[in-house]
Amino acid sequence: MKPFLISIITDVIDVPVTLVYNIVTDNKNFHWRKEVENIELLEDGFIEYYKGGGHTLFNNIQKKENEYYAFTMQHKLFYGEWEGKFESYNGGTKVCFQEKIHIKNFFLRLIAPLFWNLKRIQQNYITALKAEVYGNK
Repeated sequence: MKPFLISIITDVIDVPVTLVYNIVTDNKNFHWRKEVENIELLEDGFIEYYKGGGHTLFNNIQKKENEYYAFTMQHKLFYGEWEGKFESYNGGTKVCFQEKIHIKNFFLRLIAPLFWNLKRIQQNYITALKAEVYGNK
């Protein structure tokens, strides 16, 4: 049994890196993410509140404009890290997002791979991001 669930997704978005980076890091503009009801901005991070209930605390680790964004996550069921890498690629943007989750409860950790599909969550995020990016083109 792995102590962490880890998923990495890479994709190319056909717009400049500045636009993609700005959308991903702009926590005031979250309406393109249909699962998020509200975001409370904090000094060094933010709290996401979900339409289905619950919330997650995010603490920023590092931001390097148009290149890198990373934060930690704290939730009642898990903790983890997220990092995003951004690079110019053939006139567009290549993104690589990695999510690493540790389920706090041992028994939930045993069955988490059966019901917690991080890859699908990341694919849904990329789909929503592309819709927002191409709508802002």
